Amino acid sequence: MVAELSSRLTQQAAAARPAEQQSTSVETAYSQLPTKSATAKPYVATATAATIYDRSSSSFLYEKAAHEQRPVASITKIATALTLLDSHSLDEIVTVPKLPAAGIYDQSLRIQTGDRFTLREAMRGMLIYSANDMAQALAIWDSGSEAAFARKMNGQVDRWGLRETNFVNPTGLDADGAHSSAHDLTVLASLLLQNKFFADTVATPRASIQTLSGKRYLATTTNQLLGNGVVYGIKTGFTLQAGESLLSLAKRDGHELIGVVLNSPDRFKESQSMLNWAFANYIWK
Repeated sequence: MVAELSSRLTQQAAAARPAEQQSTSVETAYSQLPTKSATAKPYVATATAATIYDRSSSSFLYEKAAHEQRPVASITKIATALTLLDSHSLDEIVTVPKLPAAGIYDQSLRIQTGDRFTLREAMRGMLIYSANDMAQALAIWDSGSEAAFARKMNGQVDRWGLRETNFVNPTGLDADGAHSSAHDLTVLASLLLQNKFFADTVATPRASIQTLSGKRYLATTTNQLLGNGVVYGIKTGFTLQAGESLLSLAKRDGHELIGVVLNSPDRFKESQSMLNWAFANYIWK
């Protein structure tokens, strides 16, 4: 699980800070930064906030309003996943409780009260399809209510050292006080991608989510970039307040980049062009 990974987050968060804030030992790691090619072209994101992060060197290659606190919609569900993985085994049984009525904008698998899933299957439904009803079910199962689960999320966020993040619910639906930043989302993603179950799940375009009794729910990804041979996750987000947002993992020629766009006019097109720019204009030595 990821419980054993939490102790490393302080080190990861430090590595993600600008070079001038690093200790001598971390500055040594920064000598291995990818460098811009001599013919590199500038990039200007149209999203309100955006970042590109190189996993191998633990460094940001591009930042725009990286520390600005913004609503992040369903990208919130990666923190929901981390909170659950930090407390439970994937083989535990989740019984769906009575859920609040779905809103008109809710992304829902239409699971039923009394359905029983392994936590593994339930989390696949939440992450692949971005199912709000599954996120609510998991939060109530874990903590008794969405509000109590949000407090648990924020307790973990404090422990992880993410000062630009606060959660109000497990779904990312618009709510006063709910926000994160491109920087904090990058750190969360970097931590979670060390968990094989999470990494495999967010790279899955389509899956059948099965209850213990054999009932099946079809979960199809909301990420239009999955399957293009470069993008392997991670999480979409959209609400009226947050706008179009996307947290991406891209792999090419042995290099891995995490990209974030928040409130983009076209999250899929912009994420693809932004990540292509980074691969084309940086040299790894």
